[in-house]
Amino acid sequence: MNLKSPNEQLILFLEDLEDDYLLMLHELQKSGMRYRSMRVTDGPAFIDAVNRFQPACILSAYLLPGYCGLEAFQDLKSMGKTIPFVLVAGDRQSELTKKCLDLGINGLLYKDNFSELPRVLRSAFHAPEGNRTKTS
Repeated sequence: MNLKSPNEQLILFLEDLEDDYLLMLHELQKSGMRYRSMRVTDGPAFIDAVNRFQPACILSAYLLPGYCGLEAFQDLKSMGKTIPFVLVAGDRQSELTKKCLDLGINGLLYKDNFSELPRVLRSAFHAPEGNRTKTS
């Protein structure tokens, strides 16, 4: 997999809220990043998209109906995939930051700071496997 930059690479969004998805796309467009995006809203669609489309990076909501971002990351690991993974959370929780660090998630972005998405995403693209979580 090519992790040099997100130029024209597929970013997979696991996000059930349309407004949050659109806000993240807006921040990426403002930054000038070039990418393709795909959005899924649940666990089965996530697993299918990972297997069928080989995304270059994943941005996942922390909480989804019937599924969560931590489960998605564990599913990714159980499939043997090493795709950069950024968790997007609504509330700042020190416990969540610790979980992300322990699991080796590449980045953590809080919804009150979507403007940091381009930086967090670039960091995730260049992170070595098992990188410690960056929070914003």
